[in-house]
Amino acid sequence: MCVGLPLRLAIGRLLLDGTPRTALELYAALQPEYAGESQINAANLEAQLQALKGVGIVTICNETEQGAYYGMTPGGRQRGLRNL
Repeated sequence: MCVGLPLRLAIGRLLLDGTPRTALELYAALQPEYAGESQINAANLEAQLQALKGVGIVTICNETEQGAYYGMTPGGRQRGLRNL
């Protein structure tokens, strides 16, 4: 069995490319890697993003009818590059 990154690190890895994403877009990208894990759902990803926002890793770049688009802050990007 292959062990993946912890969920918050996987979110950070995806956001490092500079493209803001919604929780649903992150779900679609992470679902194959975490298939069958109950932690992978849009509501939990939104909660993880809010937690990352709370510590300054991500920020809301835009809000639309599809939801909030999250992107890395400059400090979050530095931490991600250093740790991923």
